[in-house]
Amino acid sequence: GTFEDYVMRVAKDKNIDPAKLTAADIEKAKASFDLAGKAAKEAGDNPTALAEMAAENPAILQGLTPTVGGAILAEIAKNPQYRAQYEIKRMEPIRAQATAVKGALEKLIVVDSATGKATGLTDGGAALFGAWTPAWSRSFGLKDDTVNANAALQQIVGQQIVDMIGDMKAQSRTGATGFGQMNAQELNVLSAAATQLKQRLTDPAARGELVKIYDRVNKILQPSVMETRLQEIVGKPGAGGAAGTGTPTGPITLD
Repeated sequence: GTFEDYVMRVAKDKNIDPAKLTAADIEKAKASFDLAGKAAKEAGDNPTALAEMAAENPAILQGLTPTVGGAILAEIAKNPQYRAQYEIKRMEPIRAQATAVKGALEKLIVVDSATGKATGLTDGGAALFGAWTPAWSRSFGLKDDTVNANAALQQIVGQQIVDMIGDMKAQSRTGATGFGQMNAQELNVLSAAATQLKQRLTDPAARGELVKIYDRVNKILQPSVMETRLQEIVGKPGAGGAAGTGTPTGPITLD
């Protein structure tokens, strides 16, 4: 495919008009597209070689067409070593983004340290919401906790979470079905909750939307069953196979 085709896919993942992509978006897209082209050229007609490269650098897959990327991901899935490397590498930037979003959320909601559950809004968070508090007034707060809470909210509803969702959707195009313990179907819930927070909301409604995001961010940060199983195969001497090889001796289900 052409670079223009790839830019259209990036815009679709972010759910925005291609004309509204930022310079940073275009630069990132160009880097992925060029990386994929370089890798494909080096690998030639050898899908195994391209699979090995993509396992080390999953951004290669995002620069390929969905059909080719899906075929290479299928090649990766045949080899537990490649699959484990791919899962680690593809989740690193997403988990970094999720950690930043979680930090912002904790300026808006009170989290019980014992249970990890949200119990209410922080004082700053409560100042931003309410039946009689319009969204446009959020930037007028004067207290430090309100100002900090509003900055955190803008981080959540702004580019950061859009980028995180866009990156996850880009991975879904080539066959990724989960992100830690969160499945791809929950992306719409995450996106809808962030959108709702741009509106005037009562305190209970705001807490509900923030909790939806918080719970799913936590899922992203937790390893999936597949990640754990792959680590058992490739991370321990002799795990699942011949002594010292880390190679399974029988069939294994990765999904």
